[in-house]
Amino acid sequence: MGLRDICTWFLTLLFLLTVGLPPVDLQILLRMKEIFNPWNPACRIQECCFNTRSYNPNMAQLERSLDRYLFGQHLAKMILLGAVRGHIQTANPEKPLVLSLHGPAGTGKNHITRLLVESIYPKGLESRFVTVKMATKDFPHKSLLAKYQAELVQLIREKMSSCPHHIFVFDEVDNMPPGLLDSLKPFMDYYDSVDGVDYRHAIFILRSNLAANAITKYTIDKYEEGRNRWSIQLPELEKVITNEVIQQAGTGLYLAKIVSSHLVSHFVPFLPLEKVHVRQCIQEEFRRRGREVSEEAEEEVLSLLQFTGSNDSQQFSVKGCKNVAEKVIVHMFSMFDRNQDTYRNEL
Repeated sequence: MGLRDICTWFLTLLFLLTVGLPPVDLQILLRMKEIFNPWNPACRIQECCFNTRSYNPNMAQLERSLDRYLFGQHLAKMILLGAVRGHIQTANPEKPLVLSLHGPAGTGKNHITRLLVESIYPKGLESRFVTVKMATKDFPHKSLLAKYQAELVQLIREKMSSCPHHIFVFDEVDNMPPGLLDSLKPFMDYYDSVDGVDYRHAIFILRSNLAANAITKYTIDKYEEGRNRWSIQLPELEKVITNEVIQQAGTGLYLAKIVSSHLVSHFVPFLPLEKVHVRQCIQEEFRRRGREVSEEAEEEVLSLLQFTGSNDSQQFSVKGCKNVAEKVIVHMFSMFDRNQDTYRNEL
């Protein structure tokens, strides 16, 4: 053992004795060793739960990312920033943070999840402290409910035992077998610990298209009444979402105990995107590819996308920004072909 390791262990024991924690708890010792030992060579080649190389929450980065890359979702941005900042900066939160994201496809649910995770773990979704489960891939058979429940409980226990601020992402919750989320209730509840493990620092993100049609209809109706999307308030859409969730039989949240027990911290609505927001997505896609975008190029890409709205407004995107990248590629190749034809004609 080198001098640095000896100093690290000494400081760890001194800290534990100062705060009155039992020095015989090996798990606590190991965690404190990660905090006090920035030279730990193991943490240079692999992620360590408490090491700042691996776990480095940066709420300023999250706010900047949302300002730059999230378009047209004022409610989602407000909820996410406040909820995540408050949860991470609270030494002893009452319960895990549970975010249920709802809205049409292409409106930013996956996007905002990635930005959130990257602001906490430098490796983002590739971090060993982030678990992503997709209903249609990981839980495809409703007849195997009991098997899935047992596997899910074991998974969460194992992940949380190794790192208390693990992030769990459950995608396509609407396609989950009904009852599967009930197995998560003990881990999301107001308990200091379950079987000796503290789950209160975890973050659970549930994503689905549940209530997407209802959110879209509500937004379009208000638009036709003359209301700006920015005037729509959270309580309005929370009511729309919860009404849909409790009525959609056969979905993952239907009659779920985490809903009836009010364990979902926030129902996060994603509104349908308008043309102005799709334009922003197009501009960002061109920037990402290192290309300048002209108004003519924007219009051509917009013409390849579908829009809807009552009274012939055609103001709202049918698929949000979901197909923008593909349409930009089509435009770029069509421009290449046109330039080639022009060159051949000049010859």
